[in-house]
Amino acid sequence: MDLLAVGDGVLKIRGQVSDFHHARVFYYRTHTGDEVDLIVELRGERIPIEIKLGVSPPDLRGLRNCMAALKLRRGFVVNLASKPVDIVRGVRMCGLVDLLETLGLRPNRALTKGAKTAGARRAARP
Repeated sequence: MDLLAVGDGVLKIRGQVSDFHHARVFYYRTHTGDEVDLIVELRGERIPIEIKLGVSPPDLRGLRNCMAALKLRRGFVVNLASKPVDIVRGVRMCGLVDLLETLGLRPNRALTKGAKTAGARRAARP
């Protein structure tokens, strides 16, 4: 299930980033097994992004090691969180629409509508 969420999240982020001529998307993995789902290179900055299905803070070892190795000042965990939260220094956990807004990428209407619908479904659960 987590793999499907990551795949869907990667496609959505790539779709938004591809509208920008100078933006590129990479995957990060070391020989020791540290990995990050995406690194977006945007306006001269590399931004590591982990995509998770749940809403609780995940294990950040791979993200933090990536940030240290590449000397990156900020990173993101994208999940179903209803509000952005800074979970550790330099790492923000937020939803996809919040990430795109933070990066100055304008989310498309379908994506914004889908995020609102998902939020309403979560709020309606007992």
